[in-house]
Amino acid sequence: MPTRNSRVQVLVEKYTSSLGLPFQKLLPESFLADAVDEEKIRELVIILGGKCIAILLEKLSECYEAQARALEQTKGWWRKRTGKNGSRKRTILTMGNVEVTLNLPYVVERLPKPRKKKKPPLQGFCPFLRWLGLEKRVTPLVWSKIAEYGTMSHHD
Repeated sequence: MPTRNSRVQVLVEKYTSSLGLPFQKLLPESFLADAVDEEKIRELVIILGGKCIAILLEKLSECYEAQARALEQTKGWWRKRTGKNGSRKRTILTMGNVEVTLNLPYVVERLPKPRKKKKPPLQGFCPFLRWLGLEKRVTPLVWSKIAEYGTMSHHD
């Protein structure tokens, strides 16, 4: 049976090979040393999955075609006076409690005439998040885990 150090060395070699290079920055060697325990491995896989989702969301949010598609696909929610209103930073929680902050276009419904005293808060949405079903800023897997834990605590 391989020793703990040899198993860690195998993991390090896999992650520093040409196929593992993208993950080398995500999972430093010190982190891999703790990965020998089965529970730690599960935790690492979930975190790695969350980081991959975060990278995907980040790259997708930077893609002009994806942003244009999001605007087009969410036009059904727009009202007559809805228009673009700059960008907003939004933080999304993925599995493994990995967060990614995205700078996304924001749309609001414009008022017919300006009010002099108080401006109502701008309540709009980010078409990109609505298009992906992430308006609550959590990925579907995180929602399902929340529901699962809620169900488990209800039965205890």
